[in-house]
Amino acid sequence: MLGVGDDVAVIGAVRILDGRDSYGHAGLTAAAGRFSERWGHLVRSQGRQLCDAGDVLKATAADYAEMEILAPARFNQLASDLPAGTELM
Repeated sequence: MLGVGDDVAVIGAVRILDGRDSYGHAGLTAAAGRFSERWGHLVRSQGRQLCDAGDVLKATAADYAEMEILAPARFNQLASDLPAGTELM
C-alpha cells in the first residue's frame, strides 16, 4: 500500500486541464481551474490516506511478528508458575 500511496500522490501532483486558458471562455476556464485544483487535492489526499493505511498495516504486522516470538516464552513461564500436578488443557 505504501508504494501505491506514493504513486497516487505523484498522480495528484500532476496538473490536469493545463490547456484551459485556450478554452476561449472565462467561465469555462475558471471552472476547469477549480476542477483541476479540487481533483489534485482529492488525489493527493487519497495518496496520504493510502500511505497512512500502509504504515498501520506495517506496524500491525510487526506487532504480530513480535508476539509470535514472545508468546512461547511467556506461556512456558506461566506453565512453570503453576502448582505441580496441574493439568493443562
